[in-house]
Amino acid sequence: YSYSRQIVTYLKENINETDVILLDHGRGFNEYDIYLDGVILNRRVYLGTEMCTEKYIDKCRDNIEELPTGNYYFLSSSYFVKEITKNYNTKELNLGFRPKYLKAIYFEKGGNK
Repeated sequence: YSYSRQIVTYLKENINETDVILLDHGRGFNEYDIYLDGVILNRRVYLGTEMCTEKYIDKCRDNIEELPTGNYYFLSSSYFVKEITKNYNTKELNLGFRPKYLKAIYFEKGGNK
């Protein structure tokens, strides 16, 4: 999970106090947790127990809709972060590598889309 380590290193250096880390599936089953546990604690929210694969895109979108207003780093184990966050002001995390598919994105969720 070298990309996960790079993403968490980026977060450690760039996350703001009010930003929330959003993960697509459960604690202990998410490859980001092994790196987050050592550096960033108690800033995580999980969308559910299912990975946000193509089958669960709508469910993941619905779960994001229910989140409070705020700024989020959405780290996914699948490759659908763009599709899931398409209605929000997003910023891709440029970490100096080009994965085949995007795995992490920053987005702002306001009171209104």
